[in-house]
Amino acid sequence: MIPVPSFIRNSNIGDKGVHFRWNEWHNKIADAPADEDLTRLFESLSYRSNLAFTITSASWVIQRFDSLVDQFIPCQCLEAAWLQQIHFLYSWDWEIDRNWTGPIKGPIRLALDKVTWAVQETRDFRHPAWAAATISKLAEYVLTDASQYIRWRNEIFRHLKKLYEFDGDDQLGDVVPPQALDPDYLFKPSETEERMNEMLRNADYRSNLFLNSPEVMLELGFEGGPYVFSMEEDRKSRIEW
Repeated sequence: MIPVPSFIRNSNIGDKGVHFRWNEWHNKIADAPADEDLTRLFESLSYRSNLAFTITSASWVIQRFDSLVDQFIPCQCLEAAWLQQIHFLYSWDWEIDRNWTGPIKGPIRLALDKVTWAVQETRDFRHPAWAAATISKLAEYVLTDASQYIRWRNEIFRHLKKLYEFDGDDQLGDVVPPQALDPDYLFKPSETEERMNEMLRNADYRSNLFLNSPEVMLELGFEGGPYVFSMEEDRKSRIEW
């Protein structure tokens, strides 16, 4: 699985206390409606960069509860989502157990719901800005001190805007590696293929039940070699999409 990024782990946002109200079925403070201004900002980014932002924001929520919940299953979900950004057949329409409720597991489940929603919106050729904006609202709500997250969001948005601005002729945009959202890493787009292949080499569908095997992917119609990424082939497929 892909662990929570080191820049988030080192932010010391974990908290054993719960300093917010939580209602499983009526939680508008932490969830919808999305901030309209923030949604418009995310609409100016490519589909894939919105998905990458949503996945990384979910890592912030997971890390906040690190001392209270095992990260194993949530991080497996996020690994599946990162690979689905490359190609949707790496996984399926997964969701975390509905029994993940309450003020600790509930926010994690909601964050992962945002991720799978962003995956589905991207796959169905709809802009996932709503997922990015609402997970941002959730992170701000559950973090005891959200200032580090807000600074990261603002800095990374500017970075993504330079690299992955929305293009009406290519709404999906290039694949966005996790390193592109790490403020401590000097990411260059030219290393995208290397970073994504590194991720694919480390992925183990035998231990992560959210991932499809190469055989299943091929049966579902995957073209080419599973668990190998080619920027050239990806761009070619987007022209044909």
